[in-house]
Amino acid sequence: MRHENWLTVGEPQGKRKGVDAYQIINSHLQFRVGRCGQKELASLGNQKVLYLDVKDYIELGRRRKAGDIAVESRLKALLDRGAIVIPLAAPHILEASSISKEQQRRDLVSVMHAMSRGWVLPPIDEVMYMEVRQRVAAHYGRHGGGPLLKGAVAVRGYPHAMGIEFGEILDIDPTATYFLEMVSRGELESEDCLFALVATHRPKIGVGTPEHEQFKTALGGIRTLNPGKSLEQMEEEAVLGLSIRFINLVQRALGELGIREEEALATPPKHFWTKEYMATLPTIDVWTKLHVYLSRNPQLNISPNHLYDMAHLALALPYCDVVMCDSQMLGFIQSRKLDVRHSAKCCVHLEDALSALET
Repeated sequence: MRHENWLTVGEPQGKRKGVDAYQIINSHLQFRVGRCGQKELASLGNQKVLYLDVKDYIELGRRRKAGDIAVESRLKALLDRGAIVIPLAAPHILEASSISKEQQRRDLVSVMHAMSRGWVLPPIDEVMYMEVRQRVAAHYGRHGGGPLLKGAVAVRGYPHAMGIEFGEILDIDPTATYFLEMVSRGELESEDCLFALVATHRPKIGVGTPEHEQFKTALGGIRTLNPGKSLEQMEEEAVLGLSIRFINLVQRALGELGIREEEALATPPKHFWTKEYMATLPTIDVWTKLHVYLSRNPQLNISPNHLYDMAHLALALPYCDVVMCDSQMLGFIQSRKLDVRHSAKCCVHLEDALSALET
């Protein structure tokens, strides 16, 4: 990557070859980088971080209605003694808001709140920025240059999952004055606050819709533009596809850390501008490998749910100890050794996750 003008580089002009699936996915999932009040990063100590898939919350709700609370009780026992936290993230909230019936949304929110207790992971763009900022701080000897450990990006308060600023709250629901009142009272961790985020029904993109076709085209275009290339070559190119975003995050970090231009140029972080270095950022590592997996697998019928799988796993694998996923994604994760590289135990069944956490 060329880096001579990295202090002034902006978004590239003109059309890119192919379609940027990253931008399509982020645009659809409405990830916005903002600040809702003062965020405090987690200090979790020895607590383990468990990441549940939406299907797991739905299953817990189904069991609860049937009078079977055995698994929920085991999870609550771990939560009560401070052994684990179970954060929500933007994809959870967006998937919950896609449920058409209000009572079903309320039931799901009840389970989500009982498990998460106000803990969330910020949007993927914000977590990627945290990773970049940590690297910039370390390079220039600023405070905050230590590594981001498991759970280190977790915060309290449901709006933080969406990166929502106060001024954006009415974009969620123009009638949600009750939501603004909750924020003003500091009730960001309440069940009512979580429901306010899903109060408006937002359908998922449907199979065969223009949005779905655009996503398929984005990933399919990568496949057709790269005939004969190895898996490693495609993953490297996927990393380079995020180079402008990476540089912009470096620029943001320089500004927020108070590093002036003359200092930045005196000791430029030239090693940053390699695909090998960029791939060491955990979110970029997971995201690009998932991106290539979806685009490279001709037998895979790409569905809108793959959008959410990518968004869930790019956050969960690097920063959670135990991650729930479906069997298809588990096979991919293990084949690329993402669970080993990011020290995450991946499970399909809740009972297996509990066994790992209770030992």
